[in-house]
Amino acid sequence: MRNFSEIKNILSRIDRKGYKAYNDLKGAYRADNFILYMDRIQGDPFAAPSDIRISINRNYLKFPDECIVSASRKIAFEDYTARIIRDCLLKHGKEVKGSGKSGALFINSGFQEVVERSSVIADENSLEIRISVGLPAAGRTILANECEKIFHRILPAVIETVRWDNIDRVKCLGFIKCIENQEYMREQLEDAGLVAFIADRSILPRKSGNSQEPMKEAVPFYSPESLRVKLSLKNPVSDEDGGQITHIFGMAIPKGVTTIVGGGFHGKSTLLNALKMGVYPHIPGDGREWTVVDKNAVSIRAEDGRNVAGIDIRTFINNLPMNEDTSFFTTSNASGSTSQAANILESIETGSGLLLIDEDTSATNFMVRDVKMQELVAKDFEPITPFVERVRQLYDYYGVSTVLVMGGNGDYLGRSDNVLMMKNFKCYEVTGEAKSIFDKYTGSNSEAEEERPHIDYSRQVHSETFNFIKNNRKFKIKTLKTDRIIINREEIDVRDVEQFVDDSQLATIGKMLRYVSDNKFPVDYEGLISDLRKKLEESGFDFLDKKSSAMTKPRLYEVVAVLNRLRTLKLSKKKD
Repeated sequence: MRNFSEIKNILSRIDRKGYKAYNDLKGAYRADNFILYMDRIQGDPFAAPSDIRISINRNYLKFPDECIVSASRKIAFEDYTARIIRDCLLKHGKEVKGSGKSGALFINSGFQEVVERSSVIADENSLEIRISVGLPAAGRTILANECEKIFHRILPAVIETVRWDNIDRVKCLGFIKCIENQEYMREQLEDAGLVAFIADRSILPRKSGNSQEPMKEAVPFYSPESLRVKLSLKNPVSDEDGGQITHIFGMAIPKGVTTIVGGGFHGKSTLLNALKMGVYPHIPGDGREWTVVDKNAVSIRAEDGRNVAGIDIRTFINNLPMNEDTSFFTTSNASGSTSQAANILESIETGSGLLLIDEDTSATNFMVRDVKMQELVAKDFEPITPFVERVRQLYDYYGVSTVLVMGGNGDYLGRSDNVLMMKNFKCYEVTGEAKSIFDKYTGSNSEAEEERPHIDYSRQVHSETFNFIKNNRKFKIKTLKTDRIIINREEIDVRDVEQFVDDSQLATIGKMLRYVSDNKFPVDYEGLISDLRKKLEESGFDFLDKKSSAMTKPRLYEVVAVLNRLRTLKLSKKKD
């Protein structure tokens, strides 16, 4: 390991040389209080910036044990640290000149949600920071003086930024405690028989379609009195009068079937969208920081054209023309109804206990069949059993709850445990009234048999699924926002998978697919899902990459969603 001072000598030697001479910097450098690792050097100034790590001695930083005493606190502290480093890099971002990505300084950091990332790793001995750095050049000629600014001005500024003496301690600990409180509240849902909780005074609307910041002057959310409960906080918070709050009051959404109704533009989908992202903790001031949802909740929608491989959809679709088998349904171009059926059943297979559905993004013929259509088209000639006939059974037999937005059809009212009405962005509980209205019009709407729906998940994954990874010497990942991921040359469309935080989660899933491809095949699909669950429940990313700064932990549901949309996915029925 070389001395940190050696960097200046190397830069002096390679100044004005061709860009590849920057490779002389690769390696580790020790300073008094930190070690710098130059892990990857970019090939030219227009390529992806170089990857560096800075491991700083904790005795120098002096952050206290309370920052990392639990998993939720550790993730929150790392997230907060990444944010203040991002601000520091932005402050110094224009100091380095050059061509292409010269002087580009980036750290993987969060926005409204707090998710475990690989860019900052804190432990009892050190704080490791992982940054992408664009090494400066004029054209492809090295600019040593500009590069020296990075190592001797900007990186020291970053290190000083994260010293505990220089951190806003009140703000940092408030951030950490806020995240810990949200996870503590989430843990209370199961024992209380709830799937979600939305605190009074929450701000649910977002600033705009392309911004997840809270909308200014939005109508605060308040719970209907009949559903108001309180959840306890692990860390008391101050109220406006300077007192200490130990409990948060808000609306409970119990397990079972909950239907959200109301006129158009009155806030139904806004409420559902808050639930979708409530599987993640949010930063203080987001407006949704006291909205907590069962972490296994999955947003479901129709997805015309998606690839479906070997899933038993008989619960919803059976007796197709030409005797097409739906016990092992496979298609490269699913319809709205078959895709929505597959999405529900795959989510249940992965372990979801809560489905979030909006009629606006659902297939109409999958959701309901009214009495007029039932009379015109006999059941013997209709292969679809609509969701309205299964939503109750999914909960009664499988324990899978549903929260759905329904503005145009009343058939769900009779199947619901709770009915909420959004009116002028205010929430009302109208279950009794909804049941009475439903009873007035009860007729022969129900077509489904009452026996337990049978779902067969016994499948095996075959090795050729991952030939696009195994047969390529290089492994390349490219993401297009959260819409698509391209691994080598295989493109996977995930634009309708709605609970990604950002594209770094999608890129991390690409690395997870490489990890999966190393299995011995054929492998039991349920066993594969179980293995992925265990890996994701572990802290850290070492099983994927011990050096990358760009990883953000995805949920199991998004990992399996990407896998299920692989057009190369090869499954077979499991042999008895």
